[in-house]
Amino acid sequence: MYFCWGTDSRELQRPRTERSPGAELLQAASGERHSLLLLTNHRVLSCGDNSRGQLGRRGAPRGEWPGERGALPEPIQALETLNVDLVSCGKEHSLAVCHKGRVFAWGAGSEGQLGIGEFKEISFTPK
Repeated sequence: MYFCWGTDSRELQRPRTERSPGAELLQAASGERHSLLLLTNHRVLSCGDNSRGQLGRRGAPRGEWPGERGALPEPIQALETLNVDLVSCGKEHSLAVCHKGRVFAWGAGSEGQLGIGEFKEISFTPK
């Protein structure tokens, strides 16, 4: 079980409980305006601002509560087939480490912070 809420003071008083059948929260990581949740079934969920692709999915530019895409945690489909053991967030980028030690990065990359050999402004897909 985990809780999520928005930036408005009314929303902070009304956290929403989410459940993922058969999985509990193992780790949470936060960037400036986004978060990653790693569950015990090795699934990774993301929520928050996606202006730089830091949620690992397209179509969720902002995650203002309630109702907009990105507001509630959703799975990162590109990581669904991996057993992720660790997640981390930078200001506008995200990282995941799978059980084999492979590192995946996505989000803002114009300064090379993704470590993927490319200086891309935005990378929506974990690489």
